[in-house]
Amino acid sequence: MISISIDEKLVKEAYDLFADNHKVIRIAAAKAINRANSAVQKEVSKAIRKNYEISAKNIKKGFKLKRATAGQPMGAVISRGTPTLITHFKLKPDPTKMMAALRNGAIAGKSVGPISVKVKKGSSFVPVRGLFIQKSSRSGYAGAMQRYVKSAYPLHIPYGPSVPQMFGNEETLAELIPVAEEVLNDRFLHEITVRYMKGIK
Repeated sequence: MISISIDEKLVKEAYDLFADNHKVIRIAAAKAINRANSAVQKEVSKAIRKNYEISAKNIKKGFKLKRATAGQPMGAVISRGTPTLITHFKLKPDPTKMMAALRNGAIAGKSVGPISVKVKKGSSFVPVRGLFIQKSSRSGYAGAMQRYVKSAYPLHIPYGPSVPQMFGNEETLAELIPVAEEVLNDRFLHEITVRYMKGIK
């Protein structure tokens, strides 16, 4: 978990301006925190996609904001989720075309493999042992499956990192932290300035 705070110099200046009314500072801080969290939530998909081979639609679910209040000027961007299906990353050959062909019976037989996977941007495709595309005669499912024992069954559907894991990656956070810090401090300064100009003491 990464913690970001308002610049100490700005906080000190705010306390000097509102020495007799600290509630004003807490209200300004809460508003600034909520604005910063919203900015992070807006940018998180872009930051993850800059480092991972995954589409926006497979990222956006599972994020929520914990709002700050004057009584508790602390907030958070929270991500929850299970591991992500490997087919949501970049596979080679293209599994979408292969699955369509399997469903339509255009591919002779019912399995194609092996399959290579690319999870992170800038990395190479890595062949995954036992990973292949198959159409199930039982369920009708057509997609990536993996055989991890010598016998034909059981098969399982493989997964990659979860959205919380990608969100917490150092490279992703390196994209988001400057955004959070800039919005947090700029907004706190704005909130304090507006209240001071209005004569709220």
